[in-house]
Amino acid sequence: MATQTYSAPVENRRSQGSAKHMTEEMDIQHAAERFIERFGNDAPREAAMRMNELRDSGDHDGHDLWQKIYQCVSDIVGKG
Repeated sequence: MATQTYSAPVENRRSQGSAKHMTEEMDIQHAAERFIERFGNDAPREAAMRMNELRDSGDHDGHDLWQKIYQCVSDIVGKG
């Protein structure tokens, strides 16, 4: 007997992907806000240091994540 697998319709898969992306953006925004609470106006510099530490250690996924956090921190602090 063959096993059937369920595949969500294309529209649902697209919305699932966008929901995941939205959740990631919210997590980045939250992390940036907490980082600013901790470091204040030094937050962009501190985030850049963390981003570079991860790059230098070879943690590419961590670097990519912190690059997004750094950008968000810089945007928020720049508007303040």
